Amino acid sequence: MAYSLQTLTSNIWSLPVAPNTSQATGPPQSLTHQTGTRNNQPAFSPDGRKLAFMEYLRGGGADIWVADADG
Repeated sequence: MAYSLQTLTSNIWSLPVAPNTSQATGPPQSLTHQTGTRNNQPAFSPDGRKLAFMEYLRGGGADIWVADADG
């Protein structure tokens, strides 16, 4: 008997960058921490304080979530 298991995690990350050089100024930080879902298509609100993104649940549909931009 043989079997395999595939685990997929898709989260949204933030990377601080310097505005004048576009160089990273710190380590990446995970803004979402879900397992068993795919989180993608992030979009900032016009004021930059909120982040909307799509969350796809395995075997289910997609939902739109809104979070603070700092996670």
